[in-house]
Order: sequence, then structure tokens, then C-alpha cells
Amino acid sequence: MLSAPAQAAPPKENSEKKVELTEKQLNELSVLHKEVLEKNKQIINKQIEYGLMKEEKGKVIISMMERRFKELEENGFAYKHSRHHHHYRDR
Repeated sequence: MLSAPAQAAPPKENSEKKVELTEKQLNELSVLHKEVLEKNKQIINKQIEYGLMKEEKGKVIISMMERRFKELEENGFAYKHSRHHHHYRDR
């Protein structure tokens, strides 16, 4: 059975549009992200309590999660994708 040669997908144009969220939408996202942050902190603290993780490492992880939340909040809860990830490398 013969098949056509594989072709690479055409390059995507910058399809990300600038979206303006309402205050209500921003508040909803803020509440959800804060809930997730607090749950993740609880998980880290339990792992420390149960001896699965050292306290120093837990503090570093929590600090990183808080920094990420602050960045998200500053960017209107829009994820910013970086071209530095391995799957964006030029070939």
C-alpha cells in the first residue's frame, strides 16, 4: 500500500489575539488561581510534614509557585508562551 509522503504542517501565523477580559472574568480567574495555589501549598506542606520533602525545598517550590501566580496576575491571567522551550527550536 502506497501513501503520500509526510508533509510538515504550514507554519502558524501569530494566531494569539489580544483579548480584553472584563473585571468579572478577571476576578473569576483570580479566585480560581488562588484556590489552586492554596491547594498546591497545602500539598507541599503535607509532603514536608510526612517527610517526603525537605522544608528548604518546599519553601523554594512554594516561593516559585507564588512568583508564578504574581506573574499570571500581572499578565491578566494570560499564559505567555516562550520560544525558548525545546519544541519551538528551529530545525
